[in-house]
Amino acid sequence: MYCEHCGSQIFNGGHYCSNCGAPAPKPYTDKPIQNGNQQYPNQQYPNQQQVAYPRPIVIKRPTPPPSPSYTGLVIATFSMSIASLVFCWVPILDSCLIIASAILIIISSIKVKRSKFQWMLWTAWGINALNLFINIFTLL
Repeated sequence: MYCEHCGSQIFNGGHYCSNCGAPAPKPYTDKPIQNGNQQYPNQQYPNQQQVAYPRPIVIKRPTPPPSPSYTGLVIATFSMSIASLVFCWVPILDSCLIIASAILIIISSIKVKRSKFQWMLWTAWGINALNLFINIFTLL
């Protein structure tokens, strides 16, 4: 019989392992089980030594940082172009808002490649172009 804890052999029906001191496993009986067709209920082969496998090593890979979201920049660009259209009757303020929204549109177009807010950029381009034409015709 072998120790279930360290695997050393226990001689002469000992009750404890002489190597590690663990209690000896219960001996198998040679009586067949009446309800089943296996001779040994706990193991397929009674004299086979139990092998203790080490725990697998789990390597945790670091998660990549989340990609930055530029939705705030797109919304600010859209709002700036709407504000420049609203204040088109004030020429100096309107010119400053047109320039600022054009700069924001260019930066947003570079940063945001594919987004669900891509339509806002195209709308901001259109509003800015419309506002520029209104501004040019009011100054003439």
